[in-house]
Amino acid sequence: MKSPSRHLLPILFAFAATLGAAAPQDAAATKPAANSSSYSVVVLGDLHYDDDTPEKFHSVFIRTRKGYDKRLRDFQRNVNMWAGPSRRMLEASAKCAGPDAAFVVQLGDLIHGDCESDTIHTQYLAEASSLLETTYPGLPIVAVCGNHDIREGKSEQGAAAAYRLFMLPFLTRQLSAFTTNAVETTTFGFRQGPDLWIVVDFNVGARDLGVIKKLLADNEDVRYTFICSHGPVIPSDISRTARMRRWFFLGSERLTKQRREMRALFAKRNAIVLCGHHHVLEHMDWFGDGGRITEALVSSVITSTNAEPRVVFDSPARYGDWPANAETNAATTALFAEYRPGLKVRYAASACGHYQLHVSDSGVTLDFYGLDATKPTKTFVLR
Repeated sequence: MKSPSRHLLPILFAFAATLGAAAPQDAAATKPAANSSSYSVVVLGDLHYDDDTPEKFHSVFIRTRKGYDKRLRDFQRNVNMWAGPSRRMLEASAKCAGPDAAFVVQLGDLIHGDCESDTIHTQYLAEASSLLETTYPGLPIVAVCGNHDIREGKSEQGAAAAYRLFMLPFLTRQLSAFTTNAVETTTFGFRQGPDLWIVVDFNVGARDLGVIKKLLADNEDVRYTFICSHGPVIPSDISRTARMRRWFFLGSERLTKQRREMRALFAKRNAIVLCGHHHVLEHMDWFGDGGRITEALVSSVITSTNAEPRVVFDSPARYGDWPANAETNAATTALFAEYRPGLKVRYAASACGHYQLHVSDSGVTLDFYGLDATKPTKTFVLR
């Protein structure tokens, strides 16, 4: 399938003058004022949407790929989630969206991929995105590109063209309340009131750094800068494999120069990062490069019935210290040594659910709702 043109990589701006149009339909009478500096955002982590049988979207993969038992187990996990628990979670999330809700951000892996067919992949995306539209009527859906969103069995990037051809027009429609400009790349930005939101496609390495730099340079007057990426910006050490520890924004060893450059730019903006990918709940606060990066890594993959977080780490003391049976190497050890001195907050837990971000002059908080809870299970103070 031919990839869409990326000649211009236009930058998307959604200005506060149109904020009122983004309120939920059932909250029309109380939607926030156009110039309001206080608002909330519905936040969803990885969803890995699937339907009632793995064969619906993965039949070609199942028929042609042998020896992929882990992926077959993942298909069944997804089916089990979407047989009820994940749908109940979305219903609870919609109930928790207040009249000040501005939009929904879904942090990647909306679908699981592994279709081996562009046609089926597009149908898959259409069904999953329609579910979000139906669940959150009147709220724009801001989707971040995850690795599964573009995954075919033979390649992580195999369905990237199919994703762009469907999702870029979808995002253009979703954000039409904010701007008449088309979304023409999977990295883009917009203004919500006094704040800058940047959506990063971490799959493409350094390709879109020019877009991100221009967004930052053109919006130096903002109150908060939010970075939404599927993979984290501060590397997570929750995984036991060296490959997964490197799977973050610009995490490849060959992109060390670019990673340090962008880390400094984000830190100088005191950026707040929302991300997913690792299927855990983490909160980290890092100080360095003349500023600060605060990261909330969230999960909406329902793999247990435990609504309370099972805490793994509640201190930065052991960040990057691997268990004896973990895979490691000198380069990865040195990577985490870069971040350890500046890490002041580190929380990691096995947890899944939905989230509400609250933004105002007085600060930024993230409410975590375990599973399908309608009252916050835990609140993180991000600012």
